[in-house]
Amino acid sequence: MFFILFSFLVKFNVDCLGNPVPQGGLVIVDTLKVPLNEKGSAKLRLEQGDYSFTLALPGYKILKERIGVMGDTTITLSPEPMSYYIPGIVVIADRYKKNVSDISASVGFVSRDDIALSGAFTTPGALELVPGVSVQKTGLYGRSDIVIRGIGTNGRRLGVYVDGRPEKMTLFDCSVTHALPLHSVDRIEIVKGPFASLYGSEAEGGVVNIITRIPKTGIHLRGGSYNTEEIEVSGRLELQPHTIWATVKGMRSDGHLEHSKFSGEDYQGGFTGSILNWYLKGNYKYFSGWKQEPLAVGDTGTPSSEQDYRRGSFDLEIKRNIPFGEIKIKGFRTFGHHIFSDGWESRDRTNGLFLDYTVIGIKNLMGVAGIQYRDGYGERVGTPGAEFWKSDFSPFVHGSFEYGFLIITGGGRYTISNVCGNGSSVEYKMHGYDGGIVLKTLLGKFRARYDKGFKIPSISETFLFPSGNPSLKPENIKNMEAGWSYNLMGRFYVDLSVFNTYTENFIRTVPTGSMPPFRFENADTLDEKGVEAMLRIIPLNGFDVSVGYIALDRGTKTLGVPLNTWNFKATYTCNNITAMLDGRWVYNYFSGDNFTLPRNDYIVINMGMRMNLFKKGYVQVNIENILDTDYSVYVDIPGSSGFYRMPGRSFYLSTGYEL
Repeated sequence: MFFILFSFLVKFNVDCLGNPVPQGGLVIVDTLKVPLNEKGSAKLRLEQGDYSFTLALPGYKILKERIGVMGDTTITLSPEPMSYYIPGIVVIADRYKKNVSDISASVGFVSRDDIALSGAFTTPGALELVPGVSVQKTGLYGRSDIVIRGIGTNGRRLGVYVDGRPEKMTLFDCSVTHALPLHSVDRIEIVKGPFASLYGSEAEGGVVNIITRIPKTGIHLRGGSYNTEEIEVSGRLELQPHTIWATVKGMRSDGHLEHSKFSGEDYQGGFTGSILNWYLKGNYKYFSGWKQEPLAVGDTGTPSSEQDYRRGSFDLEIKRNIPFGEIKIKGFRTFGHHIFSDGWESRDRTNGLFLDYTVIGIKNLMGVAGIQYRDGYGERVGTPGAEFWKSDFSPFVHGSFEYGFLIITGGGRYTISNVCGNGSSVEYKMHGYDGGIVLKTLLGKFRARYDKGFKIPSISETFLFPSGNPSLKPENIKNMEAGWSYNLMGRFYVDLSVFNTYTENFIRTVPTGSMPPFRFENADTLDEKGVEAMLRIIPLNGFDVSVGYIALDRGTKTLGVPLNTWNFKATYTCNNITAMLDGRWVYNYFSGDNFTLPRNDYIVINMGMRMNLFKKGYVQVNIENILDTDYSVYVDIPGSSGFYRMPGRSFYLSTGYEL
């Protein structure tokens, strides 16, 4: 009777970052074991006092905390995935949560542990761990462009998203990737190859979705070679059922080359909560960075290029469960101000509203339908009349039907886009669709898909410069892919893909013989074929070894794209220490088309080692380019394209503490 009168209800809710909670989990309070229900919750009554508890969840690290019980309370637990756990859920490939084994597209992942151990300074740097993905960059910080299976073009032919919000500069349709978050990233998901039905004009080469997390209160420091310094401070306030958080980060480096200094600040904040059965999530971000650009290999003269980027965004997402599904509304605004030393200055902004209805709870059927609207504006500051607009309206639908061991997927999108500038406008009406099948057998998963996509010309290609051409046609993309994968109890995983991406009306500049000297034209086709493979082995708990390979056949278009790349990564975790060795071997790399001007093959190996201290802190050492390899990578910078020498052997020490 005493216990009933003087005890309080304690409820535990497990949040696996939006993923389904695995079955078989337990909350252990002192010696009392309470199983989680199918929704990832557990309830028990406790007397007033302090208690230690443990969350044990398959595929996730053991989580241990202490709680003080003063009254009825609800505790949200967010465990970290094991570094050797092969992800079973992906959001990006179908815009709804789905098992990897049920997806016909090729996907890749970078986990939170991999991001931390890699020592990456930017989000693109972490993506180099993924087979089939490369990065064009001039140094540790500053400009860096993601390339998936040889396609990127400064991000104009890729979709880049942060929690489902598109990150594009209105004038160029490019992504300023060094302004993207890294310190609050939970994982990065990649779809390789076109996906126009769900992502429209932005997904010619693939899609990158950066999924963030709510940071804990803490401080992180890093320093090392080239006078590189970072400091990050974060705060988190729990006001159940609401959470408020903010981070501030400062970065600077002298760079590894002459005239390659960088300094930047990053501010982020957000909240989560619920009102009247609606889940709310809001985010804000502002980045300010200054970068000196060095000379490319072989260039002469005195480097003088400097770039000042200021970019920000804010968004609000609301969603709730309804009969047979979930409805989600996301509104956002992105904006930027760019100032370059050559006299270029521009401002841009994009407003958007996305409405999605996800079908769940219907036997054998999953899917999503929605409407997306974006309205963009950009101006070239100091140039009278240099104002431009671009808008897109796109309804879409995509779904999958499962019957036994067979899954059929498919969808389509219709887009109306208007591009305006210089007193005129162009309207484009395009459609894209895809279809795929997945066959699950005892011998593994067999998959095949076909995509028809498109790429709508940007403001920069139509009106912004004298070389613009309002008569441009949209690019038409056709992609065929087949693959096979096999997963043995989560400890042995192999994946093999063959693909062919064919692009008609490919847009590029061609000489005119007069003024202006170049003009954008639908002057080419791109026929790219390839083979991609990945093997991952987890022989014992704590060991994780993976090897990836890609071979590209781009015909005669060989400039600046590695045709053969091997990736490898090995991690080992023992008690409080985790170590990772990663690297890549690049060969058949050319400075010209038609296999001309071959570059030297190169191997780069990096190492990271982290030791957890006092449960809340850590210290980490990274050695980049252990072999001190002298190598260069191609960067497609308008007016300064070429190969840029990368850093030699370098050392970094980081430490942090989180409450």
